[in-house]
Amino acid sequence: MVKYDEISNNHEIMYDNTSIVLAIKYLLSIAQKLKRPMVILIPIGTNCGAHDGSSLVERYINDISKTRGLAVV
Repeated sequence: MVKYDEISNNHEIMYDNTSIVLAIKYLLSIAQKLKRPMVILIPIGTNCGAHDGSSLVERYINDISKTRGLAVV
């Protein structure tokens, strides 16, 4: 999603937690369907949140990372 900031005239790419979780679920389903290992790279950085593993997305990534043949980095 692209967010336009009218005050500074900047365009920012913003991702909500739901979109990230749904994208990961989709990729996981593809890997399972193809019966292939998969590495999911999520190069999204932000200053928002606690960064201590307690957010919904961080807990979800932690849970699915226990799946054999899947790595999330």
